Amino acid sequence: MSPALKSLLTVDDLWRLVRVGGLSLAPDGRHAVCSVTRHRLDDDQAMSTLWLLPTDPGEGPGARQLTRCGDKDGQPAWSPRGDRIAFLGRRRGHDGPGQVDKTAQLYCIAPDGGEARRHSRVAAGIESFKWLPDGRRIVFSAWVWPHLKGSAAQARQHKAFEERKESAYVTSEAFYRHWDHHIPQGRVLHLLLLDLASGRVTDLFEGTACELPRDAVGNEVYDVSPDGRRIAFVHDPAPVPLSGNRLALAEIDLRSRKIKPRVDDRAWDFGAPRFSPDGRRLAVLAAHVAR
Repeated sequence: MSPALKSLLTVDDLWRLVRVGGLSLAPDGRHAVCSVTRHRLDDDQAMSTLWLLPTDPGEGPGARQLTRCGDKDGQPAWSPRGDRIAFLGRRRGHDGPGQVDKTAQLYCIAPDGGEARRHSRVAAGIESFKWLPDGRRIVFSAWVWPHLKGSAAQARQHKAFEERKESAYVTSEAFYRHWDHHIPQGRVLHLLLLDLASGRVTDLFEGTACELPRDAVGNEVYDVSPDGRRIAFVHDPAPVPLSGNRLALAEIDLRSRKIKPRVDDRAWDFGAPRFSPDGRRLAVLAAHVAR
């Protein structure tokens, strides 16, 4: 046995591994962007930055670091025209010297670098997002208090929630914890629309009983139509949301804000809706759950 093979893989070795995630391909296919996460063992911190990668190894200078100021940059996504890259980050200095975003906000940066610009002020933070085809708006998911209307009311409630003295809470919800996160603490996961120029946020589910699955990870539970007029999403139609419940498929018209059920079948569980390139069809993952 060679000396190299005698060295056992340790926990520290695993933490030293560089983790790559959130790969997004440019519209012209010439570059991709991803997040690169490194862990510092000395202070138990994770640092995530964005890197730009050429898809042709023989073209250009090779991989280069795109962001440096943030330590929690992730979920990058190219704009439809390829002139900007949106990402989620928790960065310093946008609310004053030394101030750090307390929750993940949406930023945009040019592919050739420069300063990233923050476009959101969502108190509870942004969980996931997708571009709309016009390149002027973004749809995103966030935790909200469903009985409140407007961003200002949500921000006030979030501030009170963060400043509460007690660390315990009482809930009658059946689905109150997912992995290491206590949810919902009075909140549900909604789809919201962000206008990049003005920063205006519109809750697409406000005033309805709709919510995204509480254990949703990323933006796989919703999709934007090619014409930017509709958003398809899956949701739990049961009166009491539970992890493991079957999901139904619905669609919201962005102009009228009307929600239309697409498929709700007790025998099937649906997920990951995707519009066809012409917008006339929806592909979904489906599992037969009837007993």
